[in-house]
Amino acid sequence: MQVGVDGSWKLVRYNNVTNNVDVRFARGFVQPSQSYTISADINGPVMTFTINQHTVATISDATYPDSYGISFGLSDAGAKEPPSALFSHFAYTPLSDSPQEKAVEASSTATAQVNAASSEATTQPAYSAPIPGFGCDHGPGQWQPVNEADQYVTTHCLSHALNVTQREHSKNMGRISFYGLDGNFPSNYSVKVGVDLKKSNNNWAGLSTRVNEQGASYTFLVRNDGNWSMRRYDDRGASHQLAAGRVARHDSYILEAVTNEETLSLQINGGRVASVHDAFLSTTDHIELNTLSGSKSPPGPPTSQTLACSLCLDASLHLL
Repeated sequence: MQVGVDGSWKLVRYNNVTNNVDVRFARGFVQPSQSYTISADINGPVMTFTINQHTVATISDATYPDSYGISFGLSDAGAKEPPSALFSHFAYTPLSDSPQEKAVEASSTATAQVNAASSEATTQPAYSAPIPGFGCDHGPGQWQPVNEADQYVTTHCLSHALNVTQREHSKNMGRISFYGLDGNFPSNYSVKVGVDLKKSNNNWAGLSTRVNEQGASYTFLVRNDGNWSMRRYDDRGASHQLAAGRVARHDSYILEAVTNEETLSLQINGGRVASVHDAFLSTTDHIELNTLSGSKSPPGPPTSQTLACSLCLDASLHLL
């Protein structure tokens, strides 16, 4: 279990030979803080992890059945000075039970969880967040806390939507990142978002799918004058237009993007406007809601305006 000052956490398994990450079981976010209380309950192959007394993940993995020790660690790849952390209030408690009974219980629980996980992977239900974003969505969805210095927007929870504001003269895409329910996505899925642009001034809003760790993505944007754009961004941030057009002007739009194998399609207000083939990106690290300062042409180098738009998300994460 690893947790950062930005509230991000992840649960991984390291290879005992290469010391590389073999599996990432889960990932999510808690309230950012300078200090955390972390605990792990190990019951055979079944392991439950909590942060600040809140259970964040329960997994089953029998790769390493024995314990040779418990360790603490820290890392900061971007640190310019040696990183440091304070560890305190350590407690270790052996579980008091019959080993034989516990082995049977753990085996049964692990089997049930594996079967449930397998079933969920093939019938993963849609997930909806009427008010998306960290601290606004009260469901199990994992949203990254927004830091204006990194995501180039500020957000506020309204009674009916997430309000997103981008500064004037911003040259960067505004990003609100969604990591599913546990940081894992199927290969194919659809994402739907409603955008209210009546307070915008020829600015863009929409969503990105198949975003990777370097920031490459398929991005679908619409402007309040009806112009829309489908673009692919590579790892260096270079933009490649896949499709563009115009629909009737409205103050609000509903965008639905489908990524199915190498086929990408976009619907606006229920009508399909584009379907293209592109094999550049095939996996998903996360999904984003996006804003971009206005331009008279589809997104290139942006001009500067203040953007205030409300976003409502309905994300379908099931296999297509």
